[in-house]
Amino acid sequence: MKKWMIGFMTTFTLITTGFAQTAPPVVAATTQSAPYFVTLGEKFYGTPYLIGAPRYFTWNGKINPSFTGQSFDCSSFTQYVAWMGLGVKLSGTSYDQGQKDGYFIPKSSLRSGDLVFFTTKDKASLPKGDPNRVGHVSLFAGYGDVMNGRFVPGGSYRPVMLEASTSAGVKCVYMDTAYWTNYYIASKRIVSW
Repeated sequence: MKKWMIGFMTTFTLITTGFAQTAPPVVAATTQSAPYFVTLGEKFYGTPYLIGAPRYFTWNGKINPSFTGQSFDCSSFTQYVAWMGLGVKLSGTSYDQGQKDGYFIPKSSLRSGDLVFFTTKDKASLPKGDPNRVGHVSLFAGYGDVMNGRFVPGGSYRPVMLEASTSAGVKCVYMDTAYWTNYYIASKRIVSW
């Protein structure tokens, strides 16, 4: 069989079996620094949460002249950091980001820069698979530790996400706590490394 045919068949097999999408997560070495988008997001550490905060992009995709970065809700924060830190333009709401942006990946394949979606107490009773269950979105930072609300790669290698929370504004948190595990819905990849 010719070499190009063997290469084609190998690639076709990887794509159709989904093997390429289930690769193990990339774990940052303890000597590496946080990814740029995390460092950028952490510059807003403690920025207050405001539901319906101005988005960086308006609903028609243009830069919003009223955006100040002085407050965020979860989806305005992911939209801003994804654009400024990853070069990816996201939709304006967590619901739309869950429906329109990127592609779904298994939780076991999370990589730095992926979107992570959760339901909330008031939406958790909706049927599984109902897109209206989405109530919160965060960016997966990587595996490591959280110190004073900031991501430290390496260490315990626990999953950490960067978010704008109703309780404390912008911060990093562990994703494997009982609360977040209970409300987890899905993950999506928006950038390939």
